[in-house]
Amino acid sequence: MLVGNWHSNIEVFDVATREHIRTLEGHAATVWGIQFHPTEPDIFASCSSDGTVRLWSLASGRDLAILNFCPGEEAIAASFSPDGRRIAVAGSDSEVRVWNMQYPDRCIEGNFDCQERRAILTRAGSPSD
Repeated sequence: MLVGNWHSNIEVFDVATREHIRTLEGHAATVWGIQFHPTEPDIFASCSSDGTVRLWSLASGRDLAILNFCPGEEAIAASFSPDGRRIAVAGSDSEVRVWNMQYPDRCIEGNFDCQERRAILTRAGSPSD
């Protein structure tokens, strides 16, 4: 069982033994949602108030990729497509963005406003992430 917490961590428990297995660290704010990949049981995604979605390996406890949601917005919930090729992420701005899992560094849908804000922040000299 995986549990996200207010301390920006993900706690991993063995349900059968009720033992705490490990703590996964990586997010910088509250973890709001966790979603397992539908075809790869070792892979899951976590959403955070830090504006990122992290893809993790449950076996190794390492993060595999970081999806940057949008500057200044929280990533609240995620859902993989049934074939696991895409992931949709809902944010605190009431928008949903979609990533192709073959190219996790590129948001492919619902990101026009986000890309525009990122470009404005970059031109102003602010970090884009």
